[in-house]
Amino acid sequence: MRRKLTGAALMLIVGIAAGHFSRLVSLGVILPAAFFIRRTKSDRRDLAVFLLLFYVCGVLCLISSDIAWAGGAEYNGNEVCPMEAEVLSVESEDTGIRMECRLIAYNGRKVPLLLRQKILLHSYAPVKENWRLTGRRVFFHGRLSAPDSAGNPRCFNYRMYLRSRGISHIGTVNAFRLRPSGGIHLLSFSKRRILGIRERFMARLSCDEETKGVVRGLLFGDTSAMDEQIYEDFQSNGTAHVLAVSGLHIGVLYGVYRRLTRKRKSVPATAGLVFFLLFYGTMTLWSVSVTRAVLLILLVVLGDALDRRYDLLCALSLTAMLVLLHQPYALFGAGFQMSFLAVIFINFLTPALKRYIPEETAAMLAVQGGMIPYTAYMFNYIPLLSLLCNIPVIFLLSIAVPAGLAALLISVAAGTPGILGEVFCGIVQMMTCCNRLLSQQGLFSIDVVSPPLALVAAVYLCVLFFVSETCSVRRNRRDRNFLRTAAVCILGVSLIFAAGDRTPFDDACAVMVDVGQGDCMHIRTAGGADILLDGGGRKEYNVGKKILKPYLLKNRHRQVELAMATHLHTDHYRGLKELKEVYPVHRTVLSGNEGQRIDLGNGEAVEILWPIQRDDSVEDENRNSMIFRVTVRGIRILVTGDITGEGERMLLERYRDTDALKCDVLKVAHHGSRYSSTREFLKAASPKIAVIGVGRNTYGHPAEETLRRLEDCGAQVFRTDRQGAVGIIAKKNGLEVVTNRCGP
Repeated sequence: MRRKLTGAALMLIVGIAAGHFSRLVSLGVILPAAFFIRRTKSDRRDLAVFLLLFYVCGVLCLISSDIAWAGGAEYNGNEVCPMEAEVLSVESEDTGIRMECRLIAYNGRKVPLLLRQKILLHSYAPVKENWRLTGRRVFFHGRLSAPDSAGNPRCFNYRMYLRSRGISHIGTVNAFRLRPSGGIHLLSFSKRRILGIRERFMARLSCDEETKGVVRGLLFGDTSAMDEQIYEDFQSNGTAHVLAVSGLHIGVLYGVYRRLTRKRKSVPATAGLVFFLLFYGTMTLWSVSVTRAVLLILLVVLGDALDRRYDLLCALSLTAMLVLLHQPYALFGAGFQMSFLAVIFINFLTPALKRYIPEETAAMLAVQGGMIPYTAYMFNYIPLLSLLCNIPVIFLLSIAVPAGLAALLISVAAGTPGILGEVFCGIVQMMTCCNRLLSQQGLFSIDVVSPPLALVAAVYLCVLFFVSETCSVRRNRRDRNFLRTAAVCILGVSLIFAAGDRTPFDDACAVMVDVGQGDCMHIRTAGGADILLDGGGRKEYNVGKKILKPYLLKNRHRQVELAMATHLHTDHYRGLKELKEVYPVHRTVLSGNEGQRIDLGNGEAVEILWPIQRDDSVEDENRNSMIFRVTVRGIRILVTGDITGEGERMLLERYRDTDALKCDVLKVAHHGSRYSSTREFLKAASPKIAVIGVGRNTYGHPAEETLRRLEDCGAQVFRTDRQGAVGIIAKKNGLEVVTNRCGP
């Protein structure tokens, strides 16, 4: 094996992935693998042992990380207690600041060094020049909790995102106090001074706040202050990668260095480059992409100094191993995946493409084309003109980065970025305008459902294998046995990805979607039609665009045939309205009367049981709340909107001596309010399953007395705030309930 380091990195990755998905299986394969290795030929045994050791290392790294995380279980407390933490980084928010900290003491006890967790604190305390907090210790009273995992299947997992950054807990504090300044670590002091240079530079730029938001993203990878529409323009064009400081930025800096030194070796120039890379990496807070890019350049410099040939794939493998040994959960972060995939595509695809097109264009096409399957799977869109859009944007970036960093150095020396700062801001504004012009509000970007993960894996493996040197040699030798073996291996790996991609929600005929404090029931008919009953909604958050659309696309639902709102309150109707603006919804029903029936085929239907007649004169919209009875795959679901106890009594009177209210699944009225779900109504409905659409709220939903009444009537109770999405699966012998989160 020519590149043993690459094999070691792959086995380390396999070990971490296996340890995450099944600790028992990952450990169980070690002994059989060792037994098999003993029976292999001696010339291959050393390599097999070498690779197995790195697999074991990956499993053990993941397990040791989990043990350290488990040591922080005691922090999941409901009581406010005193804590001490060291501030690692600070970002501004609309309502205060967000601090990434290392926990030092909890509830009066010092935390052991190996168990010191990273935590994320949101503080409402206003702080001027908040970068000055970096490296300081803060004392505060508060409570910590583990971040929420994904509420809906296949959707964004906040807990895993934070874990990929090494953060175990989150908390909110109203106030904190600082420890006296003595005894600050040299690295923390240096970091604070460097961040101070960054913030003073930003304050001295003579441009509007919108442009400053782009500057932060372009130079420092911080998009928190960027206008949302501008960021969406970059996304839809496939140029958002310029806002995450990466190999492109570091490559531009290295290119400037090579031009200045004219490729001659110079110890002072090399030392200056290394110092500046460390300086710039600290300014960007060492994101995964920056870490990867800086390490790759340092390996280039080291290779030049030692007169050793530089191999990109080996350097990338070593870099990945260093990152993962430090933080194994980084493997599951999109930043790590995108950063390393981009370099892999450059390494494998550029040599094949540059036979036909210039090398710079080949490298750009390799990255843009290679990222399409990943972008489609992870972000559910394909930028159709990404290559065209990247040409002017990257050209401007190659000017903007050196100009911006030169203006930064001038600002440090002279106290003002001067005319170069104005030139830099002009280039950034030009880039923003160019990007907006090419975007045309997303005209050239198409939304797609997530392709099967097995297909994505198969495409990548086939392409990378086909353009590899090994495949070329074996094809020239007409080694069909090797090619058949490779095809079987690719098929086997793809099947493993297929198994990992599947969720029990794929078989559900009804899903109570987690939309926070609101209701949304997704019905999947036997004929494959998708129906939404309510869609949640919040005044301060676009639920339709940011929750419903990703949920539908990631679970491979291409359109909604029918959307019905029980009533026009924000937490029921607004999400449907927002969804219709960004996703195909063919028919919307906002009002109806008793007796109306919508046939879904195959004996399935949605029937309106209430109101008898809509009354627009009443002030309380809940009085007009429609009640749906859904029959799907033999299951009866009663959707009750925000009906009150009074409305329930009217329903009971209307349907006395009938089984119209009887159901298998009850969508509990008004998020579990104490004023709904009376004993008489629950007795008439006699549900087996009761689901409550609820999120964090100040209304006391769901009420304890309502929960007791539901339990007394014999229903199993599920709630979206604790268990996330709730899926109902029709079985021959009854119902099966699946939830996206484990918990009571």
